[in-house]
Amino acid sequence: MPTMPFHLEKGDLLNALESLLNDHAHQADLETAVNNLLATNDVRATLDAAATATGDASLDNLVQTGTLAWFATPAYWKDYSGDINSIVAHALLFAMRRAWNWKEGTPFPKAHRRRRRIHLWWHCSQRWFESWVTWERRNGPIHVLFATPTNIGGTIWENITAAENAGEAHPLASPFQADPNGDMVLVSQPHHTPSHPVLTLLSQIAEIPIPLISTQWTDSGDVAAWSIPAHAGGMNKRRQWS
Repeated sequence: MPTMPFHLEKGDLLNALESLLNDHAHQADLETAVNNLLATNDVRATLDAAATATGDASLDNLVQTGTLAWFATPAYWKDYSGDINSIVAHALLFAMRRAWNWKEGTPFPKAHRRRRRIHLWWHCSQRWFESWVTWERRNGPIHVLFATPTNIGGTIWENITAAENAGEAHPLASPFQADPNGDMVLVSQPHHTPSHPVLTLLSQIAEIPIPLISTQWTDSGDVAAWSIPAHAGGMNKRRQWS
C-alpha cells in the first residue's frame, strides 16, 4: 500500500473477505474460521486458516505477502497504538450476527438460511482506528466500514488528475457513465494542497517547548466525478456471489 489515493476503498483484501462471507461455496470453511474467531478472538489466525482451507488464491496471496497485517498490527499505522485485532473481530462478528440473524450462544447458521449480504469498506485516513456497522431495511445489506490512520509507508495523493494519468482513476462526464452493477465513484475537486500553519508557538517559559503545528488542506479545480477501478482500491465488478 504505497499510496492512499482515495478515501473510500475496497480493493483485493476486502473483496476476498466479502467472497468468504457471502459465497455459499465457502460455507464449511467459513464456519471453521468463525468458530476459530469466537474461540481465540485472533483475526489474523482466522484469516490464515480460512485462506488455507478455501484455497482462495487472492486471499492466500494476501496472507503470504503480509497484507493482512494491518488487521492486527498497531505498528502498521502511523502515530497510532491500539487494540486493532479486537476492533476488527468485534465489528465482523457484530455484522455476521446481524446479517444472519445469528443469536449469541446458538450454533453457526446453516447456508440455506436466508442471509443478508455483508459489504466491507475501508476509509483513510484519520488519527485512530475504528469500525462502523450500518444497515437499512429488514433484508438490506450490512455495511462494515474500517476507518484507519495512514500507514507507515503511505502517502495521500494530492492530485487526482495525476492518479488518473497513472491509470488509477477515470473521470466521468455524466453519472450515466458509471456501471449500474456496482461502480465506485469519487466526487471531488481534483487538487488538494497541504499547508502547515503554526497554530501555537509558545516559549519554554510557558512550559510548551515544542510548537503545535497542524496540516490544513485546500482544494482547487472544478468539481468532477471519477470512476475508481478495482486495481486502485475500487469495486471489483467481475466478482459475483451466490
